[in-house]
Amino acid sequence: MILAILQARMSSSRLPGKVLKKINERPVLAYEIDRIKQSKKIEKIILATSVNSEDDALESFAEDNNIACYRGDLGNVLKRFYDCATAYNADIIVRLTGDCPIIDPMIIDDVISLFQREHSDYASNAVERSYPDGLDVEVFSYKALKTAYLNAQQETEKEHVTKYIYTHPESFKISHLKNDIDYSYIRWTLDTIDDFYFFKDFYELHKNVDFSWKAALSITSSVNKYLIESNQTLRYAMKKLEEIIDDERDSLYIINGNKVIGTLASSDIRRSLIYGNITNNDQVIKIANTKFHYIEAGKDYDNNEIIELQKFKYLPVLNKNLELIEFQKTKSYWALKNKVILMAGGLGTRLKDITISTPKPMLKIGDKPILQTIIEQFKHFNFNTFYISVNHLSEQITNYFDNGNRFDVSINYLVETEKLGTIGCLSLINETLEDPFFVMNGDVLTNVDFQDMLNFHTKNNFEITIASIEHQHAIPYGVIEYDATDTITAIEEKPIKKFSVSAGVYILNANLLNEIPKNKYYDITSLFEKLLLEKRKIGIYKINDYWVDIGRPEDFYKAHVEYHTMFGDIT
Repeated sequence: MILAILQARMSSSRLPGKVLKKINERPVLAYEIDRIKQSKKIEKIILATSVNSEDDALESFAEDNNIACYRGDLGNVLKRFYDCATAYNADIIVRLTGDCPIIDPMIIDDVISLFQREHSDYASNAVERSYPDGLDVEVFSYKALKTAYLNAQQETEKEHVTKYIYTHPESFKISHLKNDIDYSYIRWTLDTIDDFYFFKDFYELHKNVDFSWKAALSITSSVNKYLIESNQTLRYAMKKLEEIIDDERDSLYIINGNKVIGTLASSDIRRSLIYGNITNNDQVIKIANTKFHYIEAGKDYDNNEIIELQKFKYLPVLNKNLELIEFQKTKSYWALKNKVILMAGGLGTRLKDITISTPKPMLKIGDKPILQTIIEQFKHFNFNTFYISVNHLSEQITNYFDNGNRFDVSINYLVETEKLGTIGCLSLINETLEDPFFVMNGDVLTNVDFQDMLNFHTKNNFEITIASIEHQHAIPYGVIEYDATDTITAIEEKPIKKFSVSAGVYILNANLLNEIPKNKYYDITSLFEKLLLEKRKIGIYKINDYWVDIGRPEDFYKAHVEYHTMFGDIT
């Protein structure tokens, strides 16, 4: 039997209860199930959720919609799948997730067909990506699932179900379904409230669930309103330009068929009407700007090219045929997946009266909080997903930054109800991280190249990289050296000793989260000692850029003097 197991839970950290949020009075999950039912190869659908009480609502949903429901372990999803597949005597399992509201039934069947045709153990379109994220389908045999269940050791292998299979190609026959054109840059998954409103708009415009994923590429008005056909009039173009003023856009993209062939701004129209032999009824193609900026999908841009393109807030992403894939915020397009955890829960006692009513990371230097400068520096290097650890006067931080939208980043909070040491708060992260992540003190100002530090960490295969700064200590006396017979061997007058000290910026591999005790006081030095004792690799990244720790009143005032010279306008 070909069994589709649709995994879902209510305890999403970013958007709790997301799968049962309603569009047109129907839960989002109902739309996805209707799409899955259109598959011609799936014989049975099971909704697989956890035994936790918050998922009782999903079992009720399944009963109301005549869908079988299987409940198992919340964290060990691999066990949940294995137990479910065993209970239903499945031969072939199709793994789907409940956060993909426009999953495509034809792609499901294509992956199943590939699996059968090539006699695979595992087939997918999600490992070597070319389809939009949100159309992920994984198909595998019961035998492969059982092997993974019996051999998986890592927590990530148990949470992500198939990771053991596709990371052991020597043990399994693996096949990949690929699209002719790379659309992997498109994201159609339900993770945030913004995603929900995207799907809400989508299904309000397209109530019938019978559509192909390719139709979805151009179905929403959020894309169409920035496009104009090449044969349309300047009069119509002016109307469309008025409609997008509030969207922070000043240009329309001119299309001919599926191709983007130019741009048109209000200033282009004004100049043409004043100085050219043009009327409102002429076609837009007559004054098209054919030299325009765009992002070429799949192109490997160097840093200088990225910086140049990021001067534009939004740009179209085009394939090699100049066909539109999507519009993207340029900052988001090159955003790195690596998370940044900022430690902002300390009391700041060394600054004395300055921090009585204001947490130290919220002290203003350069007319903005220290924490804002740190976030903007990371954002400059294309990191835009943050966790902020808070405790002392936490509401000032959460009220100011909220979810990060006004800074064009995403921010979640690790709320310490009791002091957890320098990194004990990392145990509060309730999503599985797979990539190295930054940990940084919230009272440090530096213009270090964070991307370069990450590249250094990855290239050298370190488990932890500690950023260091050279610290000089002047001894105001003559230093005497002598031997075992109390005979002087050297005298050095007022020497200056140099040391490498921690700069309060670290990169940790994701697996180290498993080493941090849950909800207990734990300092990062304890982790260093553990790894050194076990002879594991810790690296040092030497900062040669500006760095200051806002730990003492004199440092606070020094940073005020140096701020604009060191940072200027970093937004």
